[in-house]
Amino acid sequence: MKKTTAVLGLLLTVLLAAFVSAEPTDQPKMEAAKADLLAARAELMQAEHNKGGHRTNAIAFINQALTNVNRGISFAQRHNHRSQPELNSPR
Repeated sequence: MKKTTAVLGLLLTVLLAAFVSAEPTDQPKMEAAKADLLAARAELMQAEHNKGGHRTNAIAFINQALTNVNRGISFAQRHNHRSQPELNSPR
């Protein structure tokens, strides 16, 4: 029983530390685009292979887009470019 409690306590501590140290993204639109591209690629990967090469081309384009999104995020981080709050958002 003590071992189980210790393991649960350790797990809770790790989860809490991860939650507290999790930094909010400074590029929310780019991160959202990245997530959408990953979801689209996953769908295409599961699609039937009877599209005359167009499915394969679409996957390649998504891979290129992901590379560019990642490069954009990295560029913004290296140059300290944070997303600007939207004009209509409350402060």
